[in-house]
Amino acid sequence: MPAFNALRHVLRAGAGFLGAFVVGFGLLELAEKWAGYWLHAFVGEIDLPVQFFAFDLLEFWLGVVFMPLRLCLLAAAFGLGFGAAQATPDAEEVTP
Repeated sequence: MPAFNALRHVLRAGAGFLGAFVVGFGLLELAEKWAGYWLHAFVGEIDLPVQFFAFDLLEFWLGVVFMPLRLCLLAAAFGLGFGAAQATPDAEEVTP
């Protein structure tokens, strides 16, 4: 049920928003994979024990760079999804 409820909120925000979210998330994933590829190419071939340590460290730092971007995208999707669910066109603004 939670997955269905989340999908309902996202679809209420609009199909264009859903498409932009999917494309944006895919581009972030693609950018992270390409950055990993180029970092591995830059480091080059090294002996096996150092390779395990160095590449794990590189993957960790890639996660440090790209995970906040991914979380910001998810937070924006969450905010827009629930904002569209609560917004009504004829709601009056109440000023104190």
